[in-house]
Amino acid sequence: MTIGPATLASLVVSPMLSICGAALALLVLWHNARRPSNLCYALGMVTLSLYGLANTVFTVAQPLALDPDPLRKSVTSLYVLSVTLLFGFMLSFAEIPARLQRAQMALIVLVAALGLILVWQGAIFKRFEAYDAYSYEYRFTSTGVLGAGLAALCMISVIAAVYRQRNARARALAWPLAAMTAGVAAFAALPVTRTYSLNALMLTAAAIMLGRLVIIFQVFQPLTDLNAALAAKNDELRRATRLKSQFLATMSHELRTPLNSIIGYTDLVLLGTYGDLNALQQDRLQKVVRNGRRLLELINDVLDLSRIEAGRLALTITRVPTVALLDELLAAHAEAAQAKGLALVRGYAALPDLAVDRGRAYQALDNLLQNAITFTERGAVIVRGYFDSIRDQVVLCVADSGPGIEPAQQERIYRAFYQPDGTLTHHEDGTGLGLAIAQRLVALHGGNLWFATTPGKGTAFYVALPAAPGTPVPPPILTPGRRTSGPLVVLMDGDGDRLAARRRALERAKCRAFGAQSASDGLRLICEQHPALVVLDFGLAELGAAYLVRSLRHDPALGGMPILVIAAPEVAGQARAAGASSVLISPVTPGAVSAEAVRLLADRALEEGAS
Repeated sequence: MTIGPATLASLVVSPMLSICGAALALLVLWHNARRPSNLCYALGMVTLSLYGLANTVFTVAQPLALDPDPLRKSVTSLYVLSVTLLFGFMLSFAEIPARLQRAQMALIVLVAALGLILVWQGAIFKRFEAYDAYSYEYRFTSTGVLGAGLAALCMISVIAAVYRQRNARARALAWPLAAMTAGVAAFAALPVTRTYSLNALMLTAAAIMLGRLVIIFQVFQPLTDLNAALAAKNDELRRATRLKSQFLATMSHELRTPLNSIIGYTDLVLLGTYGDLNALQQDRLQKVVRNGRRLLELINDVLDLSRIEAGRLALTITRVPTVALLDELLAAHAEAAQAKGLALVRGYAALPDLAVDRGRAYQALDNLLQNAITFTERGAVIVRGYFDSIRDQVVLCVADSGPGIEPAQQERIYRAFYQPDGTLTHHEDGTGLGLAIAQRLVALHGGNLWFATTPGKGTAFYVALPAAPGTPVPPPILTPGRRTSGPLVVLMDGDGDRLAARRRALERAKCRAFGAQSASDGLRLICEQHPALVVLDFGLAELGAAYLVRSLRHDPALGGMPILVIAAPEVAGQARAAGASSVLISPVTPGAVSAEAVRLLADRALEEGAS
């Protein structure tokens, strides 16, 4: 049985219409199933999908020996319903006024109901005959012509109502309306188009175009509008921030001048320039100076913050010796730490130079160190450092044994004027600007500032700053070999061959060993790996290995970790005084180092078992 072109067209178009209708219905409902226009469109697509299925069955009715009359009535009814629903959707989509929309919908429903009644009474078509083995040919009755005319008038009224709106949505409906109108007109006027399912093809095209409009106007257009609104708000915020920064900069400058004058004249009075003072007068004037200087510090911080936010803070990048910078910081805060009974520990050795603005780098680190001392009531504040050769940065760390930062506060600590209890005056020494300024200053250098904290145990702030050009790449770190179990040991020795020999000896003793040829790498390994034992050769650190031992001994996170020191006879006493668990006099064989390490590990295990 040969399939003609008309049948082939119907067998292609009808299933395609069914698939497209179902897909578009699901897509629109997935986007927003509560919007009435979406429900109307989805119902129209479902009806259209059923029309495609019914039309496919109608096409093969003859080979399957099916009665074509009820199929034809069903196909026509589904077509009328789908067109009615789609026109209703377009009235809603074009944002037609509610009263006009109700009138149009009433007219559409009335015409559709009349058409359905005429279809099922058999008053629409006549001369229903087989065109070929698969398709049929039929013509309109006079009643059918009248019904088609009413449908055309109804469609014209909908088109007129849509185009009267003259908005973007109404204009976008031009092509779908044209496709549907052409399909209906061709179906009514040209019998051959019924055979070739032109109405189904045009309805499929209209449905796809309508689905595209739904996605554009309900998904992409709102996003575009939202982005435009956000861009406008961001511009307003930037302008407001710039104006605020300019105001703060101006006011800070105007406040500093009289305040400096007040502090200066008060100092002169305290020095006796204008006569002697009794004890009470001196006490009161000293409080004036102290509070004036605190206010001046706050003003300077506000001025710095406003300059940074306004983009007017220029950096002068120079080569800065890192160790000298850190030593100066520790010396400046030693008295404050001692007054609170805190151990201020130097946990760094030789480090590469920095490529920074010295004053601003000092300010950022000073703020971190001051915060650590301010918020720590007992224990220690440790300053560490190491070189990150991969990123070519020097990473500095300020760790304390304070209260830590609660999870709810961690996202807000870089906000200006923020204090952990949510006030501006929780600690009399704090302004709430230190971390905000430090973060911005570090970012200006192209670095990073981050922290690690454990509530109740302490916080460590890390600052990564660019290393100076020409910084040599440090020797590679020796990692554990094939051994995957056993106590972890960190070896620190500047001699690579000696370091490798000691590591092999420890591995023969069933230990896993890391080896570092620089103090900074060794300290980084200790902080990252938390080993069971550290073996330190005192000849490693140029600036005094006693500092390293002391910093490790004061670090509460290491929990009394044993430290084995290998030292020359003249400095063995320094190693013991710094807190070494055991001292071996150099030169010493790798086997002796391994034996002493095993003994210390065993003693540590016995202590932990007893406790």
